[in-house]
Amino acid sequence: MRLYNLKDLIYIQISLILLVLSPFILPLQIKSQMVFYTNHLSESIQISATSSNTYKRIVVNLSDEELTAYEGSKIIVQTPVTTGGPATPTPLGVYHVTAKLHNFVMHSPWPYYDWRWYPDSFVNYGLLYDYGGYFIHDAPWRSNFGPGSNTSYGTPGGNYTGTHGCINVPYSAEIQLYNWASIGTTVIVES
Repeated sequence: MRLYNLKDLIYIQISLILLVLSPFILPLQIKSQMVFYTNHLSESIQISATSSNTYKRIVVNLSDEELTAYEGSKIIVQTPVTTGGPATPTPLGVYHVTAKLHNFVMHSPWPYYDWRWYPDSFVNYGLLYDYGGYFIHDAPWRSNFGPGSNTSYGTPGGNYTGTHGCINVPYSAEIQLYNWASIGTTVIVES
């Protein structure tokens, strides 16, 4: 059994804090086993109850494996990405950035013997956009992005096997995106 210091451990699940902050937002629900932690909590997590910022938007095209961030009609960031693999697709839909995380570790929600399991993975910058635990984040373990980077079957997280459903972005583009996007920025995932 692994023990964590309570100060360094954050469970992102049904969030009573968000309910206290705003009666208009749904509780933050993340896969109950998915845990994120960071050493600098006050600097690392920004969570807000607002989700009405439609002028700024992030559009992810799954067919082209490309992300484009717009402010009005102006392109702010355009970059190749890697999305979910054949067996672990990225869900389509319209979402909003609900949290911004910096310097955190993603822990696999799957047991070690499951083919989807992955080792603890450090992430520099992440934008949570779906209560199911889906992020737009950098992926220090990946060097290949864009078309073809998610087409092979196998353990997600390799250079050609896609993600577990998150959207992997090159580090330099993710820094720009993280600094530009605000809580509530619209995220559109389209085919």
